[in-house]
Amino acid sequence: MAVDRLSRRTFLAASLASSGALMLGCSRKAPAAGDAGAVTSEAVPAPWVPFPVIEVRGGPAQLGEAIGAATRSRIDTVIERRKKWFEDLKAFALAERALRIDAFVRAAESRYPEVMAEIRGMARGAGRELDDLLILNLHPELSALKAQASCGDCSTLHVVKDGRIVLAHNEDDDEAYRDQLVILRASPSGKPSFVTLAYPGAVTGNVPGMNSAGLVRTTNFIGGKEVKPGVPRYVVGRAVLSASTLEEALKIATGKDAAYTFHLNLGSVREKKLYSVEIAPGGVSDKKETTGEIYVHTNHFVLAATKGVAQQSYPSSESRYQVLSKAIASGEQDVVKLLSSHESVTRPYSPCRHPQGEVHGRTVAMALFDIAAGTFTLYEGNPCEGRKREIGS
Repeated sequence: MAVDRLSRRTFLAASLASSGALMLGCSRKAPAAGDAGAVTSEAVPAPWVPFPVIEVRGGPAQLGEAIGAATRSRIDTVIERRKKWFEDLKAFALAERALRIDAFVRAAESRYPEVMAEIRGMARGAGRELDDLLILNLHPELSALKAQASCGDCSTLHVVKDGRIVLAHNEDDDEAYRDQLVILRASPSGKPSFVTLAYPGAVTGNVPGMNSAGLVRTTNFIGGKEVKPGVPRYVVGRAVLSASTLEEALKIATGKDAAYTFHLNLGSVREKKLYSVEIAPGGVSDKKETTGEIYVHTNHFVLAATKGVAQQSYPSSESRYQVLSKAIASGEQDVVKLLSSHESVTRPYSPCRHPQGEVHGRTVAMALFDIAAGTFTLYEGNPCEGRKREIGS
């Protein structure tokens, strides 16, 4: 079924259904003691093991297959740890496959076939059916259609003043990913090479990364109330990482075919510029170049053209936004200190997040890009724990 022949009324009905649910920053019932793969905030963490580095090269299918093979056990682990979430989301997607899977795949194939080739290769390399990888790469759109809470809460700071051009970003997600992330160094045929953080089973469309053309990118989840036929956000984000210039990246990001809401932080080492880009379905977008200020972004729209887009209200997003804005107003400019803060307006939603009770979201890494110097530093796990690692330049 072609995307443009899908019933938009059907999509609208599903989207309106999602607006009735208040998403509370990854709050869910804790697994029962003894459940296989259960991850709870009460568990004693295993000793920290540094994120492994995976190096791949080749065309899209080769890249995907190599990534899938290298992360196979991690994909299996994450799916097992989040078994109920994964099985429920997969059953939901397959119940109306044409609408909930095929529509997005067709749009992605039409616009960015190389990204879909990478996903297919990843499935082969991981030894899993393609549908499993599609669920992992479509889960923002599927979760919105299902009105299911998300863990994708991230906090971002831009510092462009006094000669500094810095992008600092806390990557937040489910506790299940804490020890399962990898650092990916990829050399795609005919495209800029890149280094990124990577989640098992997902293309690198939603993680902090930097390419050899000097493009820097991080993303923030936005809980929109509407999903439209179009290109999934992870696919758009992955395509951005292949851009050779900031202008090209901005053009990809603000295209008219996005299926769901999200936010991109885009910078250029070559041009010494940093942008905040907000994207919504239906061709709605806005962008702002950061100049002469410290700028905060969490998980809600703040720019003029997108601020009116229907979105979920997140206590987590508002809490972190207020804490960071207040600290900056008081004169604090140390981004590591700011993003290591455990202060919150609504507990446990601080910039540096740790699981508490039934809230399983946590900060899984902090990325620090010095755009003026062209460097990428990663803090593995919570930044308050100080596991600093130089990724490269």
